[in-house]
Amino acid sequence: MILSPSISIQAAPFAALLSLTTRQPNLPGGYVSVTAGGEASLLLDSPADVEAWREALDLPADAIACDMSRAQQTVKLSVPFGTTQVRLWAVLAPRQIARAEA
Repeated sequence: MILSPSISIQAAPFAALLSLTTRQPNLPGGYVSVTAGGEASLLLDSPADVEAWREALDLPADAIACDMSRAQQTVKLSVPFGTTQVRLWAVLAPRQIARAEA
């Protein structure tokens, strides 16, 4: 029987998310996932939420990337936090896609 990696691999991403939430308790929350490979992901409700996180983390505006190549267009921000990569992202609504393409 082949076992999956131990949950201890996920300790760093969980710690990173806990640290971010205690440092920035008023920022928008989202849907959290942590991969077995040690990456944390926070799906936010809107691009404005991604922007709020970017501003709070004092990152430059060009840190946000738009991915218009897939059927589900997204805005995303990837933040190294200790040994963990924290990915913040949101799906663009159809009206937002039309504005982004204009």
